Amino acid sequence: MARPLGHILTLQPISNKHYYRTMMIYKQKLTIGEFSKLMQTTVKTLRHYEQKGLLLPDEVDEWTGYRYYSIDQMQRLKTIRDLQRLGFSLDEIKDLCDSYSHTPTIRQRTEKIKETEAELKLLIARRNQLLDWKNARKEMKTMEK
Repeated sequence: MARPLGHILTLQPISNKHYYRTMMIYKQKLTIGEFSKLMQTTVKTLRHYEQKGLLLPDEVDEWTGYRYYSIDQMQRLKTIRDLQRLGFSLDEIKDLCDSYSHTPTIRQRTEKIKETEAELKLLIARRNQLLDWKNARKEMKTMEK
């Protein structure tokens, strides 16, 4: 089945790389590969999100099993990735996406802040231990001379 190609729009470079992503404006469906490239993720990640019930393909061809995603699903993927960066697990994100508000409550945000502060304390302690170890090593080398 042929799909309309539409017009091609070239967007800004991705990250610091010199690659350009193109998007077919009038294209109604994107294959899993096209969607993954456009959204800078892997096909494996999209399949994992599908398995978890986080991001289901807009359509799955019953004959070929090909997965198709719509342009509208880009925002959902962006939301999933943003919440992951904020420390939410995939299970927590699924619960949020399935809820009415689609956003974390004040209590959930407060809890993530507390978790982040605890992780930060551990990282600072680790950093201090490494600095102490490094300085002790320097002192030993100075004494040897």
